[in-house]
Amino acid sequence: MDLSSGTGTFYPGNGEEVEITQGDLIVSYPGQQHGMRNTGDERFVCIGVAGPIPMDLVLH
Repeated sequence: MDLSSGTGTFYPGNGEEVEITQGDLIVSYPGQQHGMRNTGDERFVCIGVAGPIPMDLVLH
């Protein structure tokens, strides 16, 4: 199984949209609201890494 696959849209906040695909690297900064959505016909698989530990919870 591929560790990443499919295509999607990344939402870095402020109404922006960025098209993403296999092999892309995305960085979100502390406190930055963000999200992503599958926009293709394939399964959308991504790997998320967060740090440092412990992480602070930022509620919007």
